[in-house]
Amino acid sequence: MTAREMLEKLIEATPWPHPVEDVDQLLAAFDVVHAMRMGVFESAKDVSDLSGYERLLDELRRREAAWRDALGAAQIRVVEQKLSVGKLRSYAAG
Repeated sequence: MTAREMLEKLIEATPWPHPVEDVDQLLAAFDVVHAMRMGVFESAKDVSDLSGYERLLDELRRREAAWRDALGAAQIRVVEQKLSVGKLRSYAAG
């Protein structure tokens, strides 16, 4: 596998995250992305030189950043929900 083929397969395996409110749906989608990407990495063990592919690397970086942002926002939502539940419990006990 060439560096170009590997990057193209990684981009294909890393679609843009869909905006969802359900954290479980987002995590399930990411699990699929992760598994697909790991398959690409397994088949591209000999690829080491990525120079000359800045456009493809930039696209991949943007998609990875979108996933990081989506997962980070989901994490914040989960924390906020847990804090709200904790407050409700303390009000109910109080």
